[in-house]
Amino acid sequence: MEVVAQKPYCWTLLRDGSEYIFSAVQGGRAMTSREITLITREIQLYETYGEAILDDLAKQVNQNPHAFNARTISSFRSDDRVSEAFAAWHRKKSTD
Repeated sequence: MEVVAQKPYCWTLLRDGSEYIFSAVQGGRAMTSREITLITREIQLYETYGEAILDDLAKQVNQNPHAFNARTISSFRSDDRVSEAFAAWHRKKSTD
């Protein structure tokens, strides 16, 4: 698993093999996030238009989170590969 792109305090895109995972930060009293698996069309849009599509997707997730329930990854925070991916991303960013 690896972090592909990130907009701090907004969203993070990760890749796990051929699967993409999108983590959208949700505001309010306490910051939390919702992690979903991207569908083929969303991946195609990202590959064509870049990160602007992810800004729009984050808004959609925040405005209607229940619409993404079927794609929500409940075990995301407990997956050790996630913390390893974030650590590698931050190491890379600190040397760039």
